[in-house]
Amino acid sequence: MSSFVYDVKNFLNEEEIQNIKQKVYDLKSNWKPILEYTKYDQFRNFVQEKERMQHVLGDAIYLLHCKGETGKRDEINWVLQKDLKYHFHWLYEKLFKTIKETFNVSSVEFDYTLTVPGFHIFGEYEVKNAQYSLHQDSGILDYYPDIDENNIRSFVALIESPETPAHLEISVNNKTELFNYEYGTLHFWHGMIPHRIGSFSLEKDEHRITFQGHFYVDPDTGIVKVYF
Repeated sequence: MSSFVYDVKNFLNEEEIQNIKQKVYDLKSNWKPILEYTKYDQFRNFVQEKERMQHVLGDAIYLLHCKGETGKRDEINWVLQKDLKYHFHWLYEKLFKTIKETFNVSSVEFDYTLTVPGFHIFGEYEVKNAQYSLHQDSGILDYYPDIDENNIRSFVALIESPETPAHLEISVNNKTELFNYEYGTLHFWHGMIPHRIGSFSLEKDEHRITFQGHFYVDPDTGIVKVYF
């Protein structure tokens, strides 16, 4: 195990993974290419295949251009948010239970002003050795600058990948550590640690799908709030 990533094994069994994958494909009409977000307007003439092939099912907050002020989250598909809660309610229940048990907290809920954990989907186009930039999952600080960044966590569960193994890269003190995703395992890491998706390749008809999200601790109530 990585010293920076905590594993919760047996989070999902094989049947549950297949059920999630099938439902993600059933909802394919809701896959949103990241290039459709306003954030990418200024880059449309410079996109690479790695951006062209990336989609989300659900709206990740790092893709939204209106940050901070409630009421200006105008790129969030709120109908889809309800649909995700309906189709994956059992998955969110397992997630909440796992967070409670893993981090010894009494209360976990959605941040109802933001988006529920969703799916990153790569595919539709062929790509060779896609490389991504190091980043921190600090977007939540644009909404809540007073939360303790030490209490920001990110998580991922692998749903589909033709590459064995799909992995995460974490960089600390100019040293890079590779961490392999495992089917059925929920992987947690500190959101402020510099990290990126490990490089990968896909053929035209292949897909890489992960269930992903984050949580923070509300400083006023101590409640863990989950979001995408």
